Amino acid sequence: MIASARKSVNSLKRDREHGAAWLTRQALDIIKSSAAGSKAASARKIIADLDKTAAEIMNLRPGMVSISNYMLQFRESLSQIDMKKQSPEDVSKLCVDTVESLISHSERTSKRAALNAAKIINSRCVIITCSFSSAVCGAMEIAAHKKIDFKVLSVESSQNAIAYGELTADSLRKSGIITQLVPDNQVYWQMARADLALLGADAISFHGYFINGTPSLELARIAERRKVPLYIVCELSKVDVNGFVAGLQEPESGFDMIPLELAAGIITEAGIIKPADIYEVNKKDIFGSKRARTH
Repeated sequence: MIASARKSVNSLKRDREHGAAWLTRQALDIIKSSAAGSKAASARKIIADLDKTAAEIMNLRPGMVSISNYMLQFRESLSQIDMKKQSPEDVSKLCVDTVESLISHSERTSKRAALNAAKIINSRCVIITCSFSSAVCGAMEIAAHKKIDFKVLSVESSQNAIAYGELTADSLRKSGIITQLVPDNQVYWQMARADLALLGADAISFHGYFINGTPSLELARIAERRKVPLYIVCELSKVDVNGFVAGLQEPESGFDMIPLELAAGIITEAGIIKPADIYEVNKKDIFGSKRARTH
């Protein structure tokens, strides 16, 4: 791995201020830069170096499934390159083009998920959210742009000197959205004001849970008791179709494993999926299938 890539990989590993979608595109950009800047003398060496880098990135943040799904997709594209017929320069360009396509796919699906989530936001509603999710923020920003009048309760979600709910509040306020920061210990009381709960996800497991920043589990349980509908907003690339977190016993520090049964639905680029139907999602749905799973 070249020195610049090593520095970027280490930065990606330490990053605790950005959401999974942003980090996924950063991971792809590391691969793109490595491919564009490769000085390897053979196609075989370029492919081996890029495959090794992608494999290492997959292990950095095991709870962020979209990173692993995109890295695996890229690695599979490498395996299809005919090294005997391609020059090193051709391979580098092909890899750069492949990564750019994946980055565009990530941006496109994130926007579609946000657009679909914006459709369930009504005027005069109060939305409660937790941690930071670019998809959730995107949905609210789209709704605000459509002149829908609503307010947001952003649970502080403090971890290691970072208040992720404050990052959410700052982002929403820039769009003119009225947002109140809620201390973690006031979730129970503030839920009485909420009409809708929206959460992002770093992963959705076929073992019946999703991963999001604390205190998402407490929020979800209280929402169920108070009959406040809770929706997960994320791209299909967050679904763990390859079993990356299948053996996870507990999440990374600062994250919760929340039962999918506590959610009313999962809002993705394909529409709203019922939690019980998430198990039907497969790799083709994430990368390339045009068949929408909506209910």
